[in-house]
Amino acid sequence: MPQYLPAVIDEHLGYLVIVVVTGIDEIVRQQKAIGRNLNQIATLANMDRLTAVNFQPLLDEHRKVT
Repeated sequence: MPQYLPAVIDEHLGYLVIVVVTGIDEIVRQQKAIGRNLNQIATLANMDRLTAVNFQPLLDEHRKVT
């Protein structure tokens, strides 16, 4: 089911722009999961329980969904 992003009024041209995005629910779900993973890494680093991280898998997943 398509999701409608908030409509934007172009002040210069004076017309309404509506953007329809299909699959945005899945994109948001994946972005939230990536954010949770990053938060866990930051928490462990701040607790000095983690000193080095390979961010490449995280970056690869981020590229897939954006």
